[in-house]
Amino acid sequence: MLHLYHSNRMEILAAQLAARLGEPVDDGWAPETLVVASNGMRRWLCLDLADRLGICANLHFPLPSRLFWDIYRAVLPGVPTESAFATPILAWRVLAEFGGLDDDPVWEPLRDYLAGSDDYGRYELARRIADTFDQYLVYRPKWIKNWEKGGAAPGGKGREDDEDDEDGDDCEGGWQAALWRRLSEVDATHRARLHRQFLKALKQLHERPAGIPARLSFIGIPALPAAWLQTLLGLARWCEVDLYLLNPCAQFWGMIESERTIAKIAPEADHAALYLETGNRLLASMGRLGRDFHHLLADSTSDLPAAEAFEEPEADTLLAVVQRDLLRLENRGANHAPSEHDGFTLWAEPYLAAADDHSIQMHVCHSATREIEVLHERLLALFAADDSLAPTDVVVMTPDIEAYAPAVEAVFGAAESGLFIPYGIADRGVRAESPLLDAFLALLELPGGRWGAETVASLLDAAALRRRFGILEEDLGTLRDWLTATGVRWGLDADHRQSLELPAESAHTWRAGLDRLLLGIALPGDGERLYAGVLPYDEVEGHTAQLAGRLAQFVDRLAALESGLAAARAPAGWSGTLAAVFEDFLAPEPDDEAEAARLRTAIQRLAETAAIAGFGGAVPLAVARRFLLAELEGMGSVQGFLAGGVTFCAMVPMRAIPFRVVCLIGMNDGAYPRVNRPHDFDLIARHPRRGDRSRRNDDRYLFLEALVSARDVFYVSWTGRSQRDNAELPPSVLVAELLDYIARAAQDPRDGAAEAGQPQADALEALRRVCVEHPLTPWGTAAFDGGDRRRASHSPRWCR
Repeated sequence: MLHLYHSNRMEILAAQLAARLGEPVDDGWAPETLVVASNGMRRWLCLDLADRLGICANLHFPLPSRLFWDIYRAVLPGVPTESAFATPILAWRVLAEFGGLDDDPVWEPLRDYLAGSDDYGRYELARRIADTFDQYLVYRPKWIKNWEKGGAAPGGKGREDDEDDEDGDDCEGGWQAALWRRLSEVDATHRARLHRQFLKALKQLHERPAGIPARLSFIGIPALPAAWLQTLLGLARWCEVDLYLLNPCAQFWGMIESERTIAKIAPEADHAALYLETGNRLLASMGRLGRDFHHLLADSTSDLPAAEAFEEPEADTLLAVVQRDLLRLENRGANHAPSEHDGFTLWAEPYLAAADDHSIQMHVCHSATREIEVLHERLLALFAADDSLAPTDVVVMTPDIEAYAPAVEAVFGAAESGLFIPYGIADRGVRAESPLLDAFLALLELPGGRWGAETVASLLDAAALRRRFGILEEDLGTLRDWLTATGVRWGLDADHRQSLELPAESAHTWRAGLDRLLLGIALPGDGERLYAGVLPYDEVEGHTAQLAGRLAQFVDRLAALESGLAAARAPAGWSGTLAAVFEDFLAPEPDDEAEAARLRTAIQRLAETAAIAGFGGAVPLAVARRFLLAELEGMGSVQGFLAGGVTFCAMVPMRAIPFRVVCLIGMNDGAYPRVNRPHDFDLIARHPRRGDRSRRNDDRYLFLEALVSARDVFYVSWTGRSQRDNAELPPSVLVAELLDYIARAAQDPRDGAAEAGQPQADALEALRRVCVEHPLTPWGTAAFDGGDRRRASHSPRWCR
């Protein structure tokens, strides 16, 4: 059976899940399958279940795409372990097809894309096409079906109509349809076809297949594609399927529309506005992703009971009021037009937060660094005001964690004595999180480059690389002094400079600098005498001679790497070569073994995916490096997430984890929602439908989830003033919408000013109590004049 659990609080859903896990449905020893959409949610859920049950073990956390593929394999015979249409594999197949394009006019747009592209550009285009096809398989399966039949006429039906086809499910794919037919002729084992076969096979089953878990639990996933939901409905005949849905609203809100949408429709047909409603303005504007899914869910599961466990916030704070409005699907104050009922005019009562109510905070700063400095001060104030609040109760999210991470390290990591707040930074790129992986990828970037002195020397900052060549950390200063004194600037040698189409001059190259170092060990030059045109460097003597020898060995090995990686290879060849590079240059410690295993897996996948795709062509190093980086990024990591202090992380969709204090920083105009620029050939973007996923809708819903997940404080900051001239800079449109809601919630719709569209004093006061501007510098007098406590600083250094 399919069980639905709705709640506006993730803690309640986790408690319901824990109760269900206490009711074994199998032999009690089989692992429970829990499906989450992010590693952060998985980590939080494990900690929460361990806290509730005393232990968290024997749990299986597959990603949704992997789970559904394994379900198809369990029911259908002959399905391979890995799909030939998975993006990494399909990219190789598409790349191979690029070499077989004929003179058919259908390929002309694709030939235009490929014109002038090098091998790396061709591979990058192949990856983007593969990713787009993957979206078609999930969200437009009938396009795929019609393409395989021979295509569809624009605005018409395919050549062979099926009884389950619907109007508007055809799309003239052009070169994409032709390319898909080529791919499917070789292997048609893809999700869209397997889904149809799976639904038919389910009707013929008499017992649960061995590969299907006795219970599937989905939690923390705000939306599922229609095909996946259909799969779960069919699967529910043979196993327990539990959907734990974070729902910000206790009412049915699958049909609400934003004011902007209604304004577009109403002028065209005034009667259309009669059945369109906004409900809650924030929910209608930001909740499109959840709205479409709940609408789909209601249509698909109307005959199934749902367990609802909604909980209204009890606090009398502005944050609680906004959350209650979302829960009840109502607006407040001037947001709600008065309506007549039995002769009485009804409206939601206006609300003006108390002067000491800081449950929703908006902070305007002059830079990213100032945002972090203000955040540090405000967190200190929160900890001082509430002894029960701990750093682990705080999450700080930002659209660009890489841009803010250095400021976090500078401010939180170098805090004065007594003002230190423990913290962890998560969701950084693999290179920022792992020095080992960064060192390996930096080695692969060296060939073909200029061999700048600092670029090469910085490779030795990696402990694993130094360990391989016997160089100690304290030797780095000496090495850099030598490079400066011997005049090493760039280039391996004269021939290397000539290969870059520059004069074949050996002066200031690595070879010239090493010649001076090594000659200085054997012969004194006294800064004057030349030997074979080389001036010895006399400062190398005694035990430092060994260090010079190790440096020379390191550079010689890099020179061999430069020539050894120049030729193109097949992916299988690159896999063996890169594995050898790893062993030759890096010596990881036991603590690095997890990262080393990730890298070895990614290198092995390079050969495996190409073998499954049947691709044996030669590709340059840049393509192999691009593949490795994509694989490493796709493996994910929870390093720094919920690590015992304030959690700094990226704004990742489907991570609605509750915290007492939720902070959003970097909420600048244009930075969030993030701009989504679909590819020119993305047909889903050209023909959008209800329920489609988009980065912009994901970001809007993530903001709404963050607002719902905050328990005590919802904190927002952005760079709202220019450092140059103090000019005002607008915040994210989502922040502006929340500010507008707060202002209008304080207005009384009975007031004539509200009806005339004029700002009321209460609206301006509401904004003043929520939003505060900070001085340009942390030592500005506004932080120490005893005025607005929201600007107050705790730093004795800045006070002085």
